[in-house]
This record gives sequence, C-alpha cells and structure tokens, in this order.
Amino acid sequence: MMLEKILEGCDYVQQMQDADIAARDIAGIAYDSRKVRDNYLFMAIKGEKVDGHMFIRDAVKRGATVIASENESDGAGSGFILVRDSRKALACMANNFYGRPSEDLILTGVTGTNGKSTAATLIYKIFDKAYQDSERKIFFGGNIGGSLLNSLDKITEKDLVIMELSSFQLRDLEKLSKSPHVAIILNITPDHLDYHKDFGDYLNAKKNILKFQKKNQSTLLQSPFPPTQKKFLIRSWM
Repeated sequence: MMLEKILEGCDYVQQMQDADIAARDIAGIAYDSRKVRDNYLFMAIKGEKVDGHMFIRDAVKRGATVIASENESDGAGSGFILVRDSRKALACMANNFYGRPSEDLILTGVTGTNGKSTAATLIYKIFDKAYQDSERKIFFGGNIGGSLLNSLDKITEKDLVIMELSSFQLRDLEKLSKSPHVAIILNITPDHLDYHKDFGDYLNAKKNILKFQKKNQSTLLQSPFPPTQKKFLIRSWM
C-alpha cells in the first residue's frame, strides 16, 4: 500500500523529510525492529522499559524504507516522518493499512492496575475452549498475548478478540474513537506516575475503555470498586 494511503486521516504527522516518500509502497508496519522486513514502515516508540529510537538503525538494516518517530534521527535516512504522538500515529496508520478492522471486530478489553493479565488470560482460555469446534477464531493480545498488529489481516468480523489493555494502550483508543464491546475494569490504584503526570491523567487514560461504548455494549466493574473512581468512570460514559 502506498504511504500516502496509510497516512490518510492521520493528523499526527508533522513533517516528512522528503515529500517523494508519500509514493513509496509499504509492505508492512512494525514497532519491533526484529519484525521489520523489506519495504516496511518502522514506528519508533518510547515504551515503559525500552526506547524504540535505539533500534532505528537496526530497522533500516533489516529493510525499513520509512521511519516514523517523535524525535529526529540521523540513522533514519531519507524516509523519515516526524509525528506528534507515535502511539496514536501508529494506531491510525495500522488501521488504514489493514483495512480499518477496528470498525468490525468484536472486542473484549480488560484493564486494571493489578490482575488484568490473569483475567484476560482466563477469559481467552474459556472462549478458546468454547469455540474450539467452531469457525469462529479467538485472538488474544496484550502483555501476555503479545501484539495483534501482525494478525489484523487475519481477523474477520465473526471472530472474537480479547485484549489486556494498559493505560498506554488505552490512550490510543481515543484516536480510533472506539471502546471494547465488553469493557472489564478491575481495581485502579495510582501507577505509572513516572509516565502520567498525576493520578487524574492515569484515570483519564483508563476511562477510554468505556468512553466510546454504545448503549447496547457492556461494562463490568470489579466489586468492591472505589465509589469516587466509579462515579468518575461512569460519568465519562453517560
């Protein structure tokens, strides 16, 4: 797919080093340099523990022809795109590249400060067992399940997707204006305050799990749930 098509509607792009790169044919998108192949777009993201900008040169060696990041890099070559928010830009670009699957997929999302990996894994195993003799496939993503980026072209509208969603991933849902069909919220206590400016900012990211839900979709809250947080979250949805 031409880069120009991948960038449609992605208003996080600030600058392209060379205007001609918009006509480049992109074979895939990756944010892990080890998964880069010839003619890939590599998005450098600063994560919780690892900074993707450290692997830009490696991505270029592996065949990346376009590098996108929030910081300029000498190792990116001529195919460099400067973006304002790498996570939101990746969400938009990947959605375009894979045919906007976020509009059709049936998603169950699990978030919380503690327990989300266990809960999401149990839900996945239950669904996987229940539908083992069905044409419906179950996909699992998150810290345990791994990235779903490379599976987007395999997911159909009849399949089910289970995702463990951290506050970092939930920030990206705002760009897609989409929340899971079923949102499961476990305990929420202050966390990742080295990344979020305060607890309110952390809660704002978390509330995206239900912010865009429709009236016929469901939210499950762990009980007991702190009343002040419950009021904050539910009010943001109504």
